[in-house]
Amino acid sequence: MAQGNRDSSPSGNARSDAESSAYRDRVYLLRKASQIIWLLTGILEAFIGVRILLKLLAANPEAGFAQFVYGMTALFLVPFEALLPTPSAGGAVLEISSIVAMLVYALVAWGIVRAIWIIFEQPPPDNSASSTA
Repeated sequence: MAQGNRDSSPSGNARSDAESSAYRDRVYLLRKASQIIWLLTGILEAFIGVRILLKLLAANPEAGFAQFVYGMTALFLVPFEALLPTPSAGGAVLEISSIVAMLVYALVAWGIVRAIWIIFEQPPPDNSASSTA
């Protein structure tokens, strides 16, 4: 009987170590996926923020940098066009719809990250069996 306990204990520890390692790997991948989503969202938010600033400062829309920023953000702002009025004064424009877009994209990113964690996260392995042996 004692022989059976000794044989099962090391294999139990090996399985527990493998489960622990798999759990750490899964958490690592979930964290990396979350970081990538937040990085991409941050880049998009930064471009939209620069666009808002350029419009607010009445930057020359024919300048290369302004064209680049407007071109990069145009596709992402299409769903928000004409959502809200765009106040302007003396060439300066405040794109309120772009601010709303930033908020919406941040909420969407948060929702995606939370959904990924809810769907793919597993509870940590129960190591209580190996600690009692």
